[in-house]
Amino acid sequence: MTTNGTTGAQEAQIWSILEPVISAQDFELIEVELTHDRGRKILRLYIDHPDRAISIDDTTLVTRLVDPVLDVEDPIEGAYYLEVSSPGLDRPLRLAAHFERFVGERVKIRTEHPVSDGRRRNFNGILKGIRDGQVTVDVDGELFEFPHADIVRARLEYRFDEENR
Repeated sequence: MTTNGTTGAQEAQIWSILEPVISAQDFELIEVELTHDRGRKILRLYIDHPDRAISIDDTTLVTRLVDPVLDVEDPIEGAYYLEVSSPGLDRPLRLAAHFERFVGERVKIRTEHPVSDGRRRNFNGILKGIRDGQVTVDVDGELFEFPHADIVRARLEYRFDEENR
């Protein structure tokens, strides 16, 4: 994934600090987001577990694990709020393994650089796969391929339809 500017570099640094701590407890770090909301700085960590759904107890445990590490490493200047959450229905996709796992699912992807006609950076469609660092998405029958490293943001796209009501 591309790291854009200071926030992206900070997110990458936070990932490298916290991923070993979280994975040592059999959780998977899915995504790190450093954002602002109503003047507050927020660090959001999305976690998953390979064998079960994430519970409130899991988010509490991971919060207690990472909080002292963040205090010691101090990768974020100033005050911030820490939120630990499950990935949810619109799960972020970051690692190549995430793209492999969700082949055939609907995705929403934004690339850093334009693809195809030189203007398109947003893709909503069916994830066809990842091979040799290239992600392929089917958008209404048209295949688009772009480097995994050029993806700024990727999420599963859950659609509520008649079957799911």
